[in-house]
Amino acid sequence: MWSFDVEDLTWKLLTTKGDVPAGRYGHTIVINEENTKVYLFGGYDNAFGLSNDLYELDLDTLTWSAIKVIGGVVPEARYGHFSVLRKDKKLNAQLMVFGGRGAKNVLDDIWVFDLKKSKWFELPVAGEKPQGRYGFGAFVSDKELFVFGGFDGKTVVFDDIWAINFMSSKRKWRHLGNGGFLERYYQTITPTPHGIVIFGGRRADHTLCLYVEEGINRGKHFEVPELRTHIKKLTLNPKLAEEVVLSAWLKEICKISQPRKVSEKMKPFMKQHGEVFSTHFNFQQNLIKFGVDGGFFSDMEVKLLDSIETAHSFYLQLNSDLLPNISKKDIEDAKQNSKPLNLPFVKEDWVQLKQYFYTRTILLNRQNNMHLLQLAAKHNLELLLDLTC
Repeated sequence: MWSFDVEDLTWKLLTTKGDVPAGRYGHTIVINEENTKVYLFGGYDNAFGLSNDLYELDLDTLTWSAIKVIGGVVPEARYGHFSVLRKDKKLNAQLMVFGGRGAKNVLDDIWVFDLKKSKWFELPVAGEKPQGRYGFGAFVSDKELFVFGGFDGKTVVFDDIWAINFMSSKRKWRHLGNGGFLERYYQTITPTPHGIVIFGGRRADHTLCLYVEEGINRGKHFEVPELRTHIKKLTLNPKLAEEVVLSAWLKEICKISQPRKVSEKMKPFMKQHGEVFSTHFNFQQNLIKFGVDGGFFSDMEVKLLDSIETAHSFYLQLNSDLLPNISKKDIEDAKQNSKPLNLPFVKEDWVQLKQYFYTRTILLNRQNNMHLLQLAAKHNLELLLDLTC
């Protein structure tokens, strides 16, 4: 935990004690009016995952305490939410939490923790409300909570503005349009006497950041939409480009031959950037783990016969020849227009076939072999027929 002196313009690392919370990100911290207590809620810990624990820090003694909640009702664990300290009509201090990303989806709920009673309760709201989101900007002004933008965790970056009077006996969200607000998430937002100040954030073309971390064009707006995600047309950092090893590096990433042999030309590059080549087996396992089993990095949706599911456009385009009557252009159009890609499967079959469509491999056993054979024959999946026969 760090402290910044606004007069000396210096940072200081604080030494805290007590029930020190584990390191995390995406949490919220709020301070009381007396500047004596700090409250931390939620967040994501790489070792233990999502959290819904609540901590108090005494600023006089720099001592952390884990707050014990009375009763079994607690909000879902989350990160990327918003928290604020408020007082109820009896002037009792309460912590209010809105939205965030949960374990399975994004959230649109409002929870309140009564600091005097040590109890959580969900705040009931009537009527229309904003879609679940995280990474949005928010602030409280004159008993109203204002929410700007955010991300739905799939494909939509919001450009809307919502407000709710949480002290009203008839609480309802009000949709305020966007007023010229550009879609974004993870921005900062600060109210001032002259209006609100919004800084930074990530725009709807956030997929660029998945491919290029260093580049003199990173974050710039391109007039031609294709340039946003086309890595070959991006200008690399000049220093990296001078090393003339990027093309060799990309070839090595795609190479699946065994055993892996690293050329002398690549060794200095690997040492400098701390990179190692994965074996084909490990690469496939990671592909299955992060691509097939998890939807965290999904960037589009597929419309099945009985549901809509998240998907990865990169994997689908890589193996588009396996999809029945689907082209790369169909996949790209669906992604660019934020529309689900129509596929002729029910959810149960899609779950079983996803590994095949993503990795050109399939896990066969006695339980699923006959069913996969029937699916391959029904949809004329030639490679899958060869694998199952």
